[in-house]
Amino acid sequence: VAVLAPGLALQEFWREASFASRRARTAAANDAYWAVGQTLAFVVLLLTTRVTAAECILAWGAGAWLGAGLGTVQLSVVPRIGRGTFQLARQWLRVGVWFTGANVTFSAGQLGVATIVAAVAGSHQLGLFRMVQGNLFGPVQLVLIGAELVFFPHVVRSLRSASSTGVRAALRYSVILASIVALYGGVLLLVAPVLLSRVFGPAFAPASTLVLPMLVV
Repeated sequence: VAVLAPGLALQEFWREASFASRRARTAAANDAYWAVGQTLAFVVLLLTTRVTAAECILAWGAGAWLGAGLGTVQLSVVPRIGRGTFQLARQWLRVGVWFTGANVTFSAGQLGVATIVAAVAGSHQLGLFRMVQGNLFGPVQLVLIGAELVFFPHVVRSLRSASSTGVRAALRYSVILASIVALYGGVLLLVAPVLLSRVFGPAFAPASTLVLPMLVV
C-alpha cells in the first residue's frame, strides 16, 4: 500500500480537481481508466498465477497509477512541489484541517470498531461485521462518497465568498444525506435477513442483527 499510495492519492486528486473545475465527464473518464486498468491487471493475474491478497492489492493500485498518469494528460497539468504549493496549503489551511480531522476521525472509528469486534467476538464475527458493512451498506456508501465529491468543492467556494452561505449549504447537504441513509436503512432492516440468507447462505442470516447498530453509528 505504501508503494501504491502516491498513485492512489494523485488519482483521487484528479477526480476532485475535475469536479471542482466542473468537468464531471473528465472525472468519470479518469475513474473509468482506473476501472479498466485494474480489471486488465486482475485478468492477467488470473490467467498467469494463483492470485494472492497482495497481488490483488497491486492490481488495484496499478489501475490507480494508470488513472494518475492519464490525469496529467486530461487536465494538462504536471504535479510539482514549489513555492506555490506551500502558499496554496496556507490558503486552504482552515478548511484542510477540518477536512483532514473529519476523515481521520471516521477512519479511526472504523478501525477501532473492527479491532474491538475481533478482540471480543473473534475473527468469524469480524468477518460477518465486515460483510454487512461492505456488501449491505456498500451502495449507500457509494452515494455518500459521490455526493461528497460534488458537494465539497461547492462548499469551499461558498466559504470563500460568505461563510453563512457555506454553513447553510452544509446543513442542507447533511439533512439530505441523512434522509437518504435513513430511508436506505429502513428498507435494509426489512430485507436484510432474506437477502443474507439467499445470497450468502442461511449461516449468514444472523448477521442481519448488525444492521440496526451499524445504521445508527
